[in-house]
Amino acid sequence: MTAQLAGFVISLIAMLIGLVTFVEMDAGWIAAALIVISGFSLSEAVFRRLADQETIRRDLEERVRNQHL
Repeated sequence: MTAQLAGFVISLIAMLIGLVTFVEMDAGWIAAALIVISGFSLSEAVFRRLADQETIRRDLEERVRNQHL
């Protein structure tokens, strides 16, 4: 649960930073999108690092079972 929570928090922070970058700094949507994408990549790396093998297996099964078409 800690790994999932850490990944979720990192994703939320990345989205917030991307929104602030887009609105306040007038950096454009490409910079904001790159920040959000890098945040999601970082959250996935943190999840893989903190989670045990059973949690990773359950997450993968859940992703396969609930694929969006």
